Amino acid sequence: MKIYLAGPMRGIKAYNHPAFDTATRHLRQQGHVVFSPAEHDREAFPERDWANFTGDMVVDGFTPANMRQVSAKTSTGSSITPMPLRCSQDGNVAAV
Repeated sequence: MKIYLAGPMRGIKAYNHPAFDTATRHLRQQGHVVFSPAEHDREAFPERDWANFTGDMVVDGFTPANMRQVSAKTSTGSSITPMPLRCSQDGNVAAV
């Protein structure tokens, strides 16, 4: 199954990339094809120090213009099935 991984990013240190990475890894181990916005951020903007961002868009230097760049680079045009998931602190991923 193709899954677009979604969850809170703004206001969380490192834009919650560690949680996205954990969930992505577990879902792929279960055989799913996963689009992770965290992976996309790092691939689209490798010059940015994602691990050390505060999660505050203003403090981290994001503007409406560069956020539109992020959105534009995200559009894949493929069919995606919504599937609510919960990732626990110990890394377990389960359907909600």
